[in-house]
Amino acid sequence: MSLLYYSSSTEYELYQFQSTYNTAAMTAPRYYLPSRQFISQSVLRLFYEKQVELCHFFNTSQQKFVITTDAWTSCTNLGFLAITLHWIDETWTMKRILLDMIPLHERHTGNYLTEKIVETISSYNIGSRIVSATTDNASNMELFRRVFRKKLHSEHGNKDFEHVRCAAHVLNLAVFKDNPALRDRYLNEAKWHEIEAIVILLEPMAKAMPILSSSS
Repeated sequence: MSLLYYSSSTEYELYQFQSTYNTAAMTAPRYYLPSRQFISQSVLRLFYEKQVELCHFFNTSQQKFVITTDAWTSCTNLGFLAITLHWIDETWTMKRILLDMIPLHERHTGNYLTEKIVETISSYNIGSRIVSATTDNASNMELFRRVFRKKLHSEHGNKDFEHVRCAAHVLNLAVFKDNPALRDRYLNEAKWHEIEAIVILLEPMAKAMPILSSSS
């Protein structure tokens, strides 16, 4: 059940509605749909099991790794950082996994993102085997490049790290720069930073609104 829930990207909130259980009872009376608490516990247990398997793989393999990473803010004003790990196995097959999805509680500065990524790779003890990181061309990633390289060198003895800029993002920037029609139609990076600043300013109000509504 955990694998089905995870692989189908089913929304967690689906299991808090009585209508969900009523529908299941009508379509499959002999099947009892698990509660959202059971789903939550099962997914976490599966996550920890996979984490142990990953640690065993990292400790018994000699592969070098590259990472791709990106940070964003969701439509509900929650920040996340994704870290994807890539490598080539003994049969020359490209492998990749989502190493971590980290909730962010501060501004997405280069120092803060570096801190979170270093925490993750250090927990798996693979800092000495990271040969490159691919990111977009945002200004915070330039600081990330410098700080992350120093961290890998000082904490993991890694002198081989290289930063790679996302080719698709480079192409996107080039097209917008040389095409006034597109540039005027879509928001540029400066405008997105302005919007982010406004969202950060409004965040405390959004959190206070449900409390004020319930108290009234």
